[in-house]
Formats: sequence, C-alpha cells, structure tokens
Amino acid sequence: MNRPLSRRSFLGVAAGSTAALALSGCGGGSGGAGDDKTIRMTWWGGDARNTAYLKSIELFKKANAGVTITPQYGGYDGYFDKFNTEVAGGKPADLVQMDTALFKGYVEKGVLLPLDQHLAPSSLPLYKPLIEAGTVDGKFYGVSSGTGAALATFDKTVLDKLKVEPPADTWTWDDMAAKAKEIAKAMGSGKYGIADSGGDDENFVVFLRQRKKDLYTPDGKLGFVAADLEEWWTYWEELRKSGACVPSKISTEARADDSALPILSGLAPLTLGTGLEVKLPPLTKNELHFVPAPTGQGGVEGNYLSAGVLLTVTKTSKAAALAAKLAGWFATDPETIRTMGITRGIPPSETAAKELTPTLDAAQKRAVETTSLVAERVEKAGLGNRVAAPAAGGEIKELMVRFNDEVGYGRLTVADAAKRLIEEGEKALAG
Repeated sequence: MNRPLSRRSFLGVAAGSTAALALSGCGGGSGGAGDDKTIRMTWWGGDARNTAYLKSIELFKKANAGVTITPQYGGYDGYFDKFNTEVAGGKPADLVQMDTALFKGYVEKGVLLPLDQHLAPSSLPLYKPLIEAGTVDGKFYGVSSGTGAALATFDKTVLDKLKVEPPADTWTWDDMAAKAKEIAKAMGSGKYGIADSGGDDENFVVFLRQRKKDLYTPDGKLGFVAADLEEWWTYWEELRKSGACVPSKISTEARADDSALPILSGLAPLTLGTGLEVKLPPLTKNELHFVPAPTGQGGVEGNYLSAGVLLTVTKTSKAAALAAKLAGWFATDPETIRTMGITRGIPPSETAAKELTPTLDAAQKRAVETTSLVAERVEKAGLGNRVAAPAAGGEIKELMVRFNDEVGYGRLTVADAAKRLIEEGEKALAG
C-alpha cells in the first residue's frame, strides 16, 4: 500500500530540495565503518514495524557477538530522497529495506549488490515466486520480508445482516459483478456493492495475466495495449453506471482518508486490493473475510504473490557478508519471525506461516489462509512472478488512477482514456 515514488525523485533530480528530509529515529552517518562487523540498516514503517525491527536486531546481535548494527528509520515520505542523496554521496546504509516498485531500477543503476556469494537463495524457505521477485538477470539481490496477493475483502457482518451469501473462492469477474449488484440492491438507496478498483494496477495485473500478458515486458515496456485497458475500464464503468460500484467522488475522498474507505464507512462491504487484509481489520469491529481475486473464464488463474518489501545490500557496503546474513535472519530465525509478525505483510513462506499463525488473531489467520491458498493455486498453474516494474513504475500507477477518474467523472470516454494512458505511459517509460 505504499504510495508510488515519482521517477523524477528516483533519479535524484529533486535531491537538492529534499536533502534536508532526514529520517527520524536512531542512527545516521555513513554506511559500514570499515570493518566486517559494523553495519547500518535503514527502513520505513510505523511504530509496530519499528519496534519489531529493533527487537529483532537485538536477537541477531545476541546470537552474533561483537557485531554493531545502527538502525535508521522513519516514514515513507522522504525515505528514497534521503537514500538517493546518500547514494550520490557514496555513503548509503549497508542493509536497505527496498520498495519492490523501485527495486529493479536500483539494480540497473548499480546501487545494489548481488547476494549469491553471501546468501544462497536455496537456503531461504521462501515461496518460489518471491525468490524470483528478488532476482534480476539470474542474480539474487533481495530477500522478501513478507508477501501478499490480490484478494477481495468483504465485511461478513454486513453480508450476514443483508442475508447475502459471501463470494466463493473460485469466482470469476462475471461472478464478482453479479455479487456487487446483489449487494447493492440489498444495501438500498445511496449505498453500493463494491469499491472502485479500476485505477488499481495491482488488480489490472491479475486481469492481464489471465490473458497471458503482464503490466510490463521484461525489457521495461508496457505489456498491454489500449484494447486491454478498454476491456478493464469498461467493466468498472458499467458497474458504476449500474449503481453496484461507488461513484468516483467517493473513491477520491477515500484516497485522502482511510476512514472514508467504502468498506469502513458502510457505503460498500466489498473491496478488491492488495495489502488490505493487513490494513483493514484493525480499523473496524466488524468481521472481515477474504477470498482470492476473481479468476478468468473457465477458472484461468492470474494471481501472483507480491514480495512485500525486500531487504537489499548496497554495493558500497564494507560488511556485505554481515548485511546479507542479517537479511537472511529475518526469513529463517523462528523467534524473529514471531517478533516481526505481519508488520511487513503476510508470512513469505510456509515455514513462516506455520511459525506465526498460532500467534495471530482470527482476521489475520484468515488472511494467511487465503494467501496460502493463492500460493497453492499460483504454483499449480505454473505461473511465475509478475514482471518487475521499471523505474517509471510509479508514474504508471499514477496514470492508472488519473485516467480511471477521468472516465468515472465523465471527462473522457473509455477509449480516449486508454489511448491517452498508452501515449503518456510509453513516454514515461522511454525517459
């Protein structure tokens, strides 16, 4: 659920105006201090994640006498501006929590170090797609610290009151449209069945993979054409016009305020999206349940496992072996797995899921179970990981939201919006 970072910021063009945006928390200064037992680790996150990381670092230090780990942490805003400034100065942190949307771009720019010589991917009990997510051109760069999938979240408390049957694990897009209309009819005037996901590129990826396509090609170009977008946006436009999907005004308000999310405000008890299985349950007293995103016609699978955030080592690190060892520790040490909980997403392996599930509440257990179901189905379908986003991936995210809104507000037709996104998307990817 991280907000996309613009390509301008990623390239460091704005570094001059943002260099003062230091991260809060402990630490600072340069990277490794010149020996193989001292590293600096940096991440973004809220209080729960920060506390979990700090406790886990202490567990690692207790098991590895003599090492020094300086933590540096804060919020997402300014994180990569700060990192870009440190990279430009030749003194980035050794171990860096990395946004998967920006990961490949940093690899291509030579910022990150291949971990293979220090940490064999085969030594990590991660789901296979997550190993792939941390791999570029056959070299392993990033350890996934959590996972997630495209899931539908529904408010079972509301559906029970409406006497509406919950969606099935094996539903299709047509089934979801029918369910949204059924819910909207039961909800009554001024309320709806489903939140609008037409601008969500994470769900569009599932739709594309069911058609043997992806959001991007391996060489960093758009992996779809205008006709694919037209089909996708027509689906959501028809749902809006039918009254089954919330209007764009409500979607706009929800992006600025979590409490305005339709599933929380009581306007629509069904929503589609990644990361919501972790984000939403603490925000409501109602009982939330989850099912995988719809399949294509005939049950064609298109889902995927996201890599959560990755732990990566910078190429300038003077203690790369230690940094890599710590990255692996988060994926393998049982006490650390329990300590981190789901602060970085759903457990990224069956090993972690078994270790962590007994400690979770009911909603969290349901989220883990549904994500594990997706993992099984993705593996059974023989699907690899989705194609990694190029450096301009954040701009494509913004274009998806913007042009879905243009359609929803009636300012552009579906065909014109699709044409415009292709034009602007290709320009952004070309640099």
